Amino acid sequence: MIRLVLAFFISATAALAGVVVTGMLYSFFVPGSPWEVALHFGEPAALVIYPITFVVGLPLYCAARLLKMISWSRVVFGGIFLALVYPVGVLIYSDFSAGSVSGFVICGGIGALAGLVFCQVAGIKRASD
Repeated sequence: MIRLVLAFFISATAALAGVVVTGMLYSFFVPGSPWEVALHFGEPAALVIYPITFVVGLPLYCAARLLKMISWSRVVFGGIFLALVYPVGVLIYSDFSAGSVSGFVICGGIGALAGLVFCQVAGIKRASD
């Protein structure tokens, strides 16, 4: 049980680290310090990542576990799905020009990273596919 809670927390933190690193890489194209840009991306990302992980991800994981549908690939796809909640929300609540393909790709990649970290910490092996 503790390992599962740690898996949720560490995977969300890995996703947050991915957002911060992406923000720092983005800083090469805009004026300003990489640390300022990282904080600019990191603070709002933390307010989005942790609630999505625990409010949406935990019930999805519990439902999949009850249905005996836990596998390595499903967890990674679940991470991608949860990460895509943010760009879809931006697309819905703002004008449609705010959404970009690169935003979806970056969020999907960060979600895949979080899913892989979750699998490693929770002990979900790739051979179970």
